[in-house]
Amino acid sequence: KAGEEERMTPDQRLFWRMQRYAHPWPPPWLPRLQDQANPVVFLDIAIRALDRRGTVEHEGRITIELFSHLVPKTAENFRCFCTGEVLDPKEYKPVGYKGTIFHRIVNGFLVQGGDFVRSDGTGSYSIYGGRQFADESLQGTHSPGTVAMANTGERHSNGCQFFIVTAQDASFLDGRHVVVGHVVEGMETVAKIEHVPTIGSDHRPLRKVVVEE
Repeated sequence: KAGEEERMTPDQRLFWRMQRYAHPWPPPWLPRLQDQANPVVFLDIAIRALDRRGTVEHEGRITIELFSHLVPKTAENFRCFCTGEVLDPKEYKPVGYKGTIFHRIVNGFLVQGGDFVRSDGTGSYSIYGGRQFADESLQGTHSPGTVAMANTGERHSNGCQFFIVTAQDASFLDGRHVVVGHVVEGMETVAKIEHVPTIGSDHRPLRKVVVEE
């Protein structure tokens, strides 16, 4: 209220201002969200050498807005795997992206990860009682920073795997994948991942790119 701050002691006024202004939401460094009610999640990434020590070559955070206003089921599936709040019904252990790797990196196109089942791009899991769930919408467009669900090449085969687009023009993916969100901060870390050297036709990275948190 107008006179509230005037009635405070200097110490109270300082504390009140800190509480009010120290952590605005959205924070000033965060680009404008498509919808202020959308969840925002993060992936803390470490790029490690394939040596005995697992020497860290880069660390960074990728912050993602999930499009709950457009694809609520897909966004909730992704969010739960970020928080680790889902328990495997057989082993009663948390499942999610923590500890997973980016198993496929195509420079100039995309980086793909999220396979906490097999770590090689063949695993699938969803929070909806099975390995896969149906497409909600294929209206999203693919541009740098787009986060989309990987699939088997067929409709309605979403699971836990996702990819982040790095290509300037990936419009040929439109209508083929469910766009679940976009990167709002951390594209420099995505670029670091993108430039990790790879081997083979499956673009397997020669570094361990792991989600630490």
